[in-house]
Amino acid sequence: MKKAGLSILVLLSAVILVSLLVTRRSEQQVEKIRTHIDYSQYQCPPIDFVAGENQDLIEQGKALFPNIEGLPKQFEDVFYLALYHYPELSGSSIEVVFKPIGTTLQVQPAAGFIFKRKSTRSYRIFINSNLDFEGILFKDVPYNAQVGLVAHELAHILDYKYKNSFQIIGTGLKFLNKNSRSRYEKSIDLLTVYKGLGWQLLDWAQYAMFDSKATDDYKAFKKSNYLNPEEITISISSHPEICRPFR
Repeated sequence: MKKAGLSILVLLSAVILVSLLVTRRSEQQVEKIRTHIDYSQYQCPPIDFVAGENQDLIEQGKALFPNIEGLPKQFEDVFYLALYHYPELSGSSIEVVFKPIGTTLQVQPAAGFIFKRKSTRSYRIFINSNLDFEGILFKDVPYNAQVGLVAHELAHILDYKYKNSFQIIGTGLKFLNKNSRSRYEKSIDLLTVYKGLGWQLLDWAQYAMFDSKATDDYKAFKKSNYLNPEEITISISSHPEICRPFR
């Protein structure tokens, strides 16, 4: 039994070490993904998505992603507006699940991803169901900001799409270190901007960090781990090649 336990410990240590080494070699991941974005695949989003509008984009989003599981009807339009701008993910298996979590939305590769090819992985987007949550419930987020938040989570999936299993494990390990987590989440924010949904992300950041009824501690957590509104605005203006209108 002792030998078995030692073998497992050695194996886990090796996996962690390899994951960290692979992750270090992929620090420029977001910039690499940017070179693969084809803006001709989709229409540039408006500055503000308004409930009841953009039905044509919603329908195109549904056509691209006909098999999203568990998507609540009240959030369908928001999700399909964001999904429309991620045609690279068409064909991916995505399930939406209500679950008590420590944030508003969260993405994870489904169990067993380490044994699957990139093209056959599935993903779960969790919506926080904890009504006593000190942060922000998704239903309370303004419409345009909801699109921006979903776009951020989809950027995580896009990031995973280009990573092997060890790199995904390494990404998970980043969350154990405050500075690594912050750098990673900010890079995903930047990827969301590259995808053309910077104004939606800006509205989410403004709401989450300043305008919501979340606790001061939660707002401080958002400010330390994600791009703030000023940084997002600078990122948008610094990349004239991205698909976006001017504000």
